[in-house]
Amino acid sequence: MGNSLAIASQKLIRGLSAKWIGDPYIAEAAVLVPSQFRDNTGGPNWFFGPNGIDYRFIFDGATSATKAFNTCPPLAAIIGRKAQAYINGKTLLLNTKGKDATGDQAKRIRKLLRTPNLTQSWQDFEAQLEIFVLLFGWCPIMPIYPAGFEAVYGNDLSQASSIHIIPPYMITAMENKTKMWYRAEKPSDIVTNLIVHYQDMHQEIDINKLFIFKDFTPSFSSQYFPGSRVKPLAMPINNIASAYEARNELINYAGAQGLLTPTVDSMGPIPLREAEKDQLQADFKRQYGNKRGQWRHIISPAPMDWKAMGKPTKDLMLFEEVVDDIMRICDAYNYPSPLLNTEKGPNVSSADSFKKQVYEDGTIPESIAMYDQWNKFFKLDDSPMSLSKSYDHLPILQQDQVLMGQARLNMNQALEIEWENNLITLNYWRMQNGIDPTEDGDIYYYQTQGHASLLDQAPALPTENQPKFEPAAAPATETEPQT
Repeated sequence: MGNSLAIASQKLIRGLSAKWIGDPYIAEAAVLVPSQFRDNTGGPNWFFGPNGIDYRFIFDGATSATKAFNTCPPLAAIIGRKAQAYINGKTLLLNTKGKDATGDQAKRIRKLLRTPNLTQSWQDFEAQLEIFVLLFGWCPIMPIYPAGFEAVYGNDLSQASSIHIIPPYMITAMENKTKMWYRAEKPSDIVTNLIVHYQDMHQEIDINKLFIFKDFTPSFSSQYFPGSRVKPLAMPINNIASAYEARNELINYAGAQGLLTPTVDSMGPIPLREAEKDQLQADFKRQYGNKRGQWRHIISPAPMDWKAMGKPTKDLMLFEEVVDDIMRICDAYNYPSPLLNTEKGPNVSSADSFKKQVYEDGTIPESIAMYDQWNKFFKLDDSPMSLSKSYDHLPILQQDQVLMGQARLNMNQALEIEWENNLITLNYWRMQNGIDPTEDGDIYYYQTQGHASLLDQAPALPTENQPKFEPAAAPATETEPQT
């Protein structure tokens, strides 16, 4: 048996040497992968790939984005925090005057958004949609109509009985290879086949019945589906996953703390039998370490010497590497890295300014883009109403209200000077404050001089629940008789 293995090994080495000499550019598939030729007793993890490098994460599609979210805790935390910030806003349906929209269509839209489907509230729905768009770069929405009414209400999505998110990781799509995308008249001219895979079911769906919410990241392989922000982050995510795995190995096995070598006497090294080496290796891996129940010292009947070869974990720079890679993820998702917890905790000294930055630089611009798409979903572009997201009620943004009030005061003081010098009309003054003009407001200051007060031309104050004051009667005075 031993001779057969020796002969096989020699042939393998000669074959690899011949390959190398004959073709210095060895194809990756021809390179020896150590883990395939070694008995994996105990299931050791080898860090060797076909090209000598092992990547824990490589982006190659929607399934890769799912893997990144599940295996990279910082990525999942950042996307989760952005989704939480996003749903903190209030969804508004307003008319062109900034008031709550009314009418049958407005009522149907509010009802649908209040309960999108059987299993989700509006906050659940929006959070999941935001996470999928941030993770995959796109996410489809499918409206469901009452049975038999799809043909009747097909152009009015407010008539849908429910709306559902189709997770991108469940979808495989094929784009048209015989027609240029710029000649398309409908989505199915670009995406000819779309299949949803769920459990053991595979359902083909007409893409014309879906609405695709999209991120802004361009794709370099599709003219219809955007790219994922995860793709350019493949290396930082790989580094984080590898660092976490290395730290896990250190925790479980305490690393290679030293080397066991045969004792040397006057006759030379005292050899170990194969069975003794296997037993020492197995014991070292499984029984010794820093965890509860593991032994701290090795006791062996074999004559052994110990040569320390430990290395402090801080010298591996695992934590510094993870911090730097997390910052790259924060940059991609426009999220301030000081808000994340570190070994020292979050940076609380300037937390308010960073929280404000979350909304001003990330959440609010992204919500504007998303709600532009919601208005297209409900076909409200040419309607006297529109959907929007407001964050004005948040305490972190309330600090700006004082500054806005002071700015408005300064503006009105300047407008008053212009008004009294007959430079602007009363309606212009009103419009600068966001107040609707009046029919008789196109007048200048000099035209109001016959009125008792300038306030006669100011916007009327509400009179409901206001106390009414009657002017006091003038006191009676005696008059002298005229002569």
